[in-house]
Amino acid sequence: MSLLRLLRGSQTILSRAAKSSKIYTTRCQSTSPQNSYTLPDHPEWRAIFPTSPSIVRDRVSLANPETADALAKGILTGEEIVAGTNKIPLAEADPRVTIVPMSGFDWDTYQYIEKQGLLNDVETIPWENGGKSIRLPFRHAEL
Repeated sequence: MSLLRLLRGSQTILSRAAKSSKIYTTRCQSTSPQNSYTLPDHPEWRAIFPTSPSIVRDRVSLANPETADALAKGILTGEEIVAGTNKIPLAEADPRVTIVPMSGFDWDTYQYIEKQGLLNDVETIPWENGGKSIRLPFRHAEL
């Protein structure tokens, strides 16, 4: 859940869409006003927190903290996955990573990357080729 705010016995969910700067609000009835600071059981969420596909279409969320932890451990490796004092900057953790402090939307960034020699191992193909016969260094697995 992004943000949870309680308003006079009803709960309001605020969420920010991934591709938008708009904040969407969903109002719903509280399950019990005297115990309004705890979330209801997960199976009751759809009934209590109604939403529409257009609001949550671009939002990724996990309701179960154990599932989120298991997913993070399955995707990430190393001791730096656990938040805390042992965080390691990505550039220090892997020598293949180079942080470029420039915008990826600016063409000057790519000229900078080329001058730094970060693209030396990338095969260049002339524009005249029209993108034909591009050999990619991987294959799709057969089903």
